Amino acid sequence: MDSVDLVECKKRNIIVKNTPSALTNAVAEMVIGQMINLARRIQESDKKIRKGDWERYIGKEIKDCVVGKIGSSVFRKLKAFNPKEILVNDLVKEKAKNYLM
Repeated sequence: MDSVDLVECKKRNIIVKNTPSALTNAVAEMVIGQMINLARRIQESDKKIRKGDWERYIGKEIKDCVVGKIGSSVFRKLKAFNPKEILVNDLVKEKAKNYLM
């Protein structure tokens, strides 16, 4: 909503609605996918293999990582990977307690 000129929208009779949770699941899944991509160096391996090179990458396991909180949806999905620690940085301390394992 920060980038929407609400005054101009009102002048033009344009209805603006906030849907804060509309993309939460999709973004959470993308975050998890990128975490796996980076931890296992998938993109790097793919580029080398396509060039005909082969190099063995060990990578990391998510269960050995310390993970910062991006959203409750990411948190719930990450729990299945059993990470060593999930960090919560929520301005509302009572809310942060809900995320602790």
